[in-house]
Amino acid sequence: MKLTIATRGSKLALWQAEWVKKRLEKLGHEVDLKIVTTTGDKILDKPLADIGGKGLFIKEVEEALLKGEAQIAVHSLKDFPTDYDKEHFTLAAIPKREAVEDVFLSETFETLAELPHNAVIGTSSIRRSMQLKAFRDDLVVVDLRGNIDTRIKKLKDGKFDAIILAYAGVKRLDLFKEVKYYEVIDTDIVVPAMGQGALGIETIKDEEVINAVKPLNDLWTQIEVTIERDFVDELNMGCHAPVGVNAKIMVDDSIKIKAAVMKGDKVIKKELLVAFDEWKEAGREFAKEFK
Repeated sequence: MKLTIATRGSKLALWQAEWVKKRLEKLGHEVDLKIVTTTGDKILDKPLADIGGKGLFIKEVEEALLKGEAQIAVHSLKDFPTDYDKEHFTLAAIPKREAVEDVFLSETFETLAELPHNAVIGTSSIRRSMQLKAFRDDLVVVDLRGNIDTRIKKLKDGKFDAIILAYAGVKRLDLFKEVKYYEVIDTDIVVPAMGQGALGIETIKDEEVINAVKPLNDLWTQIEVTIERDFVDELNMGCHAPVGVNAKIMVDDSIKIKAAVMKGDKVIKKELLVAFDEWKEAGREFAKEFK
């Protein structure tokens, strides 16, 4: 089958689209890429929340699907809203997840704990910012926009003592060699965003297209991220809201769920352990404890 993937033009977005493209080609499909430049890619001098949030990236890529220019879009699942347009699109496959954690990067300090008083940290995420401030209230957290390369360049130029990024993106682009020090941040300190580390393959509502991408789905990852997305959806908060949630299937098949919800200037963190057969209700039931 001939397929076209709509994607943003950033290095990470292209890596993700190429990753899916190669696997679809191995299944015998002919695949092209359609690069979409979004408003979020153009406006880099304002916080994302001020220009429409991460959903802005999604909407403009989806327009390429509505116009018939592509049938598939590949997203970082942490940026993909739970209230997407289900009338025209479906989340057809979620491949096996990469590492879920955030990562600390610095040219001067080896770990987050070693940062001096009033150290300046760059991040684009309110979720990370508030959890970092809860961990160490002396830190100065500053908004950091741009693609991964741009953010690392700002770090190397000395504009920040450290920056925080999603571990999965840095690993996928093999950028650890670009910085002197890095540390994977424990999820007890910073709970990741819903779907972090996973890709979401969105398609038009066409059975042939849906069936073409379904072999890329990973059931275990799908269960974990469904719990996370249900949690955020139950709280009626978008993908750029200050919420962290991570579900992990354990070796005994129980599921551990961690969550951090920001209310005012406070961070409320809780954990829950549920049996595997309770996963379909787990996210929404856990969210009710935060209401």
